Amino acid sequence: MDKILNIVVYNVGCGGNLIRFLLSLHDNTMPVFSRSAFDKFIKQMREVNMADALVDMLAGDELANHIEHVYQTLPQTLEQRANDYSFRHLHWKFGKWSSYENMTGIPVIIAIDKFIEQTKYNTLTVVTHDISSIRNFQGLTEIKANTDIEIVSIIKEKVNKINWLGSVITEYQEANEIFKKENNPTNSIFFSPKDSVNYLRVEDTIKQTQQQYNSYVINFDNFIKGDSSSFLKEYHKLLDHLNYEKSDIIDTYAIKLHADWHKERNFKIKKY
Repeated sequence: MDKILNIVVYNVGCGGNLIRFLLSLHDNTMPVFSRSAFDKFIKQMREVNMADALVDMLAGDELANHIEHVYQTLPQTLEQRANDYSFRHLHWKFGKWSSYENMTGIPVIIAIDKFIEQTKYNTLTVVTHDISSIRNFQGLTEIKANTDIEIVSIIKEKVNKINWLGSVITEYQEANEIFKKENNPTNSIFFSPKDSVNYLRVEDTIKQTQQQYNSYVINFDNFIKGDSSSFLKEYHKLLDHLNYEKSDIIDTYAIKLHADWHKERNFKIKKY
């Protein structure tokens, strides 16, 4: 089986989870692991040095068995996936968007490790605005300082195709900043302002991937606008680029996923 890895580099607020979910609706794509399934391990990672704890856990039978259990119970049908990814009533469930962020997804290395091991799905989408993760992916073509050579070697050996994608905002940057400010708890790692060091560093990295890998650019403005026609047009362009099948039934679930996401974001959009 030829395996494809979609790498989405995005900045805070540019829909990493939404894009990952949208590209994980098709039955040939590996469903997204929920971070809630890894509560115990994430808590342990935060109590000690995260990197060292992750290495210990990856080497342990307990985590391996837990990952296999979660993998076996991943949503399978399109309806199951859409329900599992749903943003509906997010604020009622979590209170703040940042609380939700704490509960979605797992460390990229775990998702990739399982994807490479399994033979059921041929495509995995990972999203990141973490500089260390991005550096590792860039190491697929050029080894950089602090590149994890082992991860790079495994991906090079087992993955047949890499699709680089970037998500950017231009027209609706102000609306995105207002959203982040309203949802940014003190000392949170989420929602850094657009002039922060980390934000600017990721922006620069997105430009680098465009130059180095001719990465596909997702115009996230068309997601923030809120209307289904703008969203669907941008979504279809993305599917065409990745050679994903288009269908009315997938469109129906994608539109619902986007609509619920947009409602919960509650963007303060100026009328242009």
